[in-house]
Amino acid sequence: MAISFYDARITNWVDVDGDGYIRQFDIEFDVDSTVASRYYVKVYEYDVVFDDYLTVSSVFDVNGSSIDWQRVTIFANSYPGTDLLSHGNAEFRLDLYNATTNT
Repeated sequence: MAISFYDARITNWVDVDGDGYIRQFDIEFDVDSTVASRYYVKVYEYDVVFDDYLTVSSVFDVNGSSIDWQRVTIFANSYPGTDLLSHGNAEFRLDLYNATTNT
């Protein structure tokens, strides 16, 4: 079985106060698989020292390589702190899990 992220992107960003820092955005991703199954994604703020867990997507079906964007919405104000999403740059890690086996 081959499963992989085909693509990922940040969309629908909102900068409410115009300070140049995004307060809300979606991380969209497209997953392809050679076997039909159900999956979910855990999202982390990627850091050299420690990856901070942010959220989990809903469970979604994957069947083949059709383009079927899934999304999680991130509200930056929900993650205050010096190394989270307050003001600055962030990198994200997406971990893909099989919803049936949680692996």
